Amino acid sequence: MGQDVFAIGNPFGYRKTVTKGIVSAIHREFKIGNEILFEDLIQTDTSVNPGNSGGPLIDMKGEMIGLIHAREWRAQGIGFAIPVNRIKTLIPEMKAGKDQDIQTETFQKRFGFFPKNCKSTNAGDPEQVMVSEISLGSALQKAGVRVGDLIRQFQKKQIRSAKQLVEEAETIKPGERVYLEIERQGRTLFTYFEVKS
Repeated sequence: MGQDVFAIGNPFGYRKTVTKGIVSAIHREFKIGNEILFEDLIQTDTSVNPGNSGGPLIDMKGEMIGLIHAREWRAQGIGFAIPVNRIKTLIPEMKAGKDQDIQTETFQKRFGFFPKNCKSTNAGDPEQVMVSEISLGSALQKAGVRVGDLIRQFQKKQIRSAKQLVEEAETIKPGERVYLEIERQGRTLFTYFEVKS
């Protein structure tokens, strides 16, 4: 904790951007609502934004210590990275196409957003999935989806949680067409988009 680190990525399309910060904490959990999606993460105050995910978090020696994963969208200066030692253990599974965590990493790149699980405002309803952030120029943005939209169905399957949405998204192949049913300010809308590679 307190170690100087750098993040390299393409935030919002600004290629080869470098930002500096420190390791704020280790062994953190990343939650969406009450769901723990990832564990044992590095927390950093290094500025990270959509387009940084999948990029390296490096130390003063230029050595990679983590793979940038996500940021806490409600806050400033709270980002997360997967420790590099964990990534190394996953490489054989990645090559075999079996790794679920790394497939989830591609979720934001392919779909252009990461969902926030939130409580429904209607009594008795199940938890809902709300779009909290959309990458500029992404397929999802071009399909007309907006921040604040609730995702009701994904490929005609009812969506009850962010974890379920991630699991369903992992089954989609590049180039495949995805159909969405969304709710916006009480209205039900339908749209579709093609998944990026």
